[in-house]
Amino acid sequence: MDPHAILDFDGEVHGIPPGYKFQPDDMELIDYYLKPKINGNALPLIPGLIHEVDVYTISPQHLNEKYKREGEHCMYFFTQRNRKYSKENRPNRVVGEFSFWRVTGVDRLIRWNATVIGTRKSLVFFEGKHKEHVKTNWHMQEFTLNNKDKSNHQNVSLVAASSDAHAS
Repeated sequence: MDPHAILDFDGEVHGIPPGYKFQPDDMELIDYYLKPKINGNALPLIPGLIHEVDVYTISPQHLNEKYKREGEHCMYFFTQRNRKYSKENRPNRVVGEFSFWRVTGVDRLIRWNATVIGTRKSLVFFEGKHKEHVKTNWHMQEFTLNNKDKSNHQNVSLVAASSDAHAS
């Protein structure tokens, strides 16, 4: 199926309308996309807007070449949160041999009314060996469910990636 195709209520395939922008807020990403995905429920998605990709094994430049939609600022992905060590909860964010995503700032709690439904981590992409690494223009927001909402698929997160150099 064409990645820019959508299904209408009659099941017919149509292209994404001109000018359409996918710009959900943090609460919508958690509540309408990540939570149903983890719970195995149907998603209110137009095909091609959120891809299932292990973003921690592919450079953001390659993700951009393959998944960036014309006119969109961010790319959205469901991704596995691989662990750095099997007995720890620390995620592995190394890409290839000499690149990595580094967390910046503090986690932001995502609330719906007064209830915390998830968290958002901000990350920046670095290239090069550990002591010689260079910060790039690539940024990522990693969304995860609140611990009490997690199921057996707790290693799945939703990621929004973008680059300052490609901002529209």
